[in-house]
Amino acid sequence: EWDFGDGNTGTGNPAAHTYTAEGDFIVTVKVTTASGCEATATTALQAGIMPTVDFTATPLQSCAQDPIQFTNQTSPVDETTWLWTFPQDGSSSTEPNPNHTFNVIGNHDVILMANHKGCIKEVIKYNYIQIIPPIANFNQQPDCVNPYHRKFTDNSTFGPIPTPVKT
Repeated sequence: EWDFGDGNTGTGNPAAHTYTAEGDFIVTVKVTTASGCEATATTALQAGIMPTVDFTATPLQSCAQDPIQFTNQTSPVDETTWLWTFPQDGSSSTEPNPNHTFNVIGNHDVILMANHKGCIKEVIKYNYIQIIPPIANFNQQPDCVNPYHRKFTDNSTFGPIPTPVKT
């Protein structure tokens, strides 16, 4: 015997049930053997609608290491979680409207996945953000013979060398 947590019950194995409203529910199944032994199992679940997922960003082209503001346009918002993925720079965010700094020159895809009560949907915008050079970076090496001396190497990235255009 099934108790679906919304006032409805059922029998059979497997059992199916359609919830008529969003919510959090505790579902219980009770089994009885021919000899009269009983056992129950319970689980919590969420029922909800599939979210509509979209977003914008400002600016769409930026210098490296300048932040991009993402604006989440997903609905519904209540009881929804988000996962933003920025594949080309290997990072992510769970903030609703992240302010993200890209550290890799070039075009960047952006993925937003929304989870509303277990219903998951994502949108991918390919080559959505363009990051232009340079990216400043350097390293240093100590000199163990002279501990006050350091060697610095500029590892800054200026992007690919432009291909000459034949005229």
